[in-house]
Amino acid sequence: MKKKIKSIAIFLGLLILLNIISLLVKPANAQLGFGGIVWSYQPCNDGVLELIVDIGSGAFGYYFFNPISPPDILPPPPPGFEVLGNAAPVPRTCIYGIVPYGAGLQVEEFSAAPSGLGF
Repeated sequence: MKKKIKSIAIFLGLLILLNIISLLVKPANAQLGFGGIVWSYQPCNDGVLELIVDIGSGAFGYYFFNPISPPDILPPPPPGFEVLGNAAPVPRTCIYGIVPYGAGLQVEEFSAAPSGLGF
């Protein structure tokens, strides 16, 4: 019985220690870099969901641009523009009216220019 109480006390002590450590550690501001050409553009209630394709590798991803809140003070780039930027690793849902259209990573910062591909 004493052995069981001792193991429970050790477990609770480790649990408390992990909680204290988690309070002291600040989360990192993780961002994911992306780049490519805007392929499609879906308006949402509070932003725009865009499909961005990297022409070199063929990789693609959906990204959510919110032109209403900073730092996105620029309008979202239209299809055919080349985009480079950073996105938060947490997806955001695109809802148009009451219909959900998909989700994309929230764009934190970006730059865009017309592509030379003749879109």
